[in-house]
Amino acid sequence: MKVWFNPACTTCQNTENYLNECKIDFEKREYLQDNPSEKEIRELLKILGIIPMGLIRTKDKVFKEKFYGKQMSNDEWIKAMAENPSIIERPVIIHNGKAVIGRPIEKVIEFVKQSKK
Repeated sequence: MKVWFNPACTTCQNTENYLNECKIDFEKREYLQDNPSEKEIRELLKILGIIPMGLIRTKDKVFKEKFYGKQMSNDEWIKAMAENPSIIERPVIIHNGKAVIGRPIEKVIEFVKQSKK
C-alpha cells in the first residue's frame, strides 16, 4: 500500500495512525518533497476514475492565489499539480491497482476493508 502523504496534515496523520493500528504495511510518499510527475498524476487520475479537478484542493493557498477562477484544460491542471503539488488533495491511498482520496477518514477505513477481501 502506498500513501501520498503530507506530515503537516491532520487527515494524513489520522490515516497513518489508522494504518498502523491495523498493522498494515505501507509506503509513505511525502509528495511535497517527492513531487509526482505529470505521468504519475495521469495514472492516478485514471485509477481514481476522476478528472483533474477532482484531485485539486480548492481551499489550498496556492490554488487560491494562482488558479482560482481560471478555466484550464485537463492537461493544464495536471501540469499545475505537478508544478504545485500542494494543490493535490491528500491523503491518497493506492493499493493493487485501486486508489482512494482518504478524506474523510471513513473512505480510508472502507478502502482498507475492501482491500482485505
